[in-house]
Amino acid sequence: VVEGNMWMLDFGNAKSEAEQALQIIQFYKFDEQCFVGRPDASMEYWKVKGGAPSGAMSGEDCVSFNPDNIEVKQIDGSWKIVEGSHWILDFGGNQSEARKSLKIIQCNKFTNICFVGRPDASMTYFRK
Repeated sequence: VVEGNMWMLDFGNAKSEAEQALQIIQFYKFDEQCFVGRPDASMEYWKVKGGAPSGAMSGEDCVSFNPDNIEVKQIDGSWKIVEGSHWILDFGGNQSEARKSLKIIQCNKFTNICFVGRPDASMTYFRK
């Protein structure tokens, strides 16, 4: 997925996933792609007019959570954002990126983490 000369997402040979991602970007009218940690971002999220995308697109693969109940925990040597026993994101040894990501999720009031292609999602995004 590209905009002009700028590469945004790479799906390799997974054309159907690329087409699905483009539909999602257009549905929500994403206008900002954001990252925590570069290169090799530990978290990617998208915004619309400076805020969180909201609503639901038919056929999405999303897992909901309560942003007020999530926290950063170290589990088996890896820093994770969790809600109880549900692991939402894994940051490996990077505690600072985990804490920064937690603040971003809570400030934007994200309530869903969504995926294109699983396992090993080729695109991840958050929404209300």
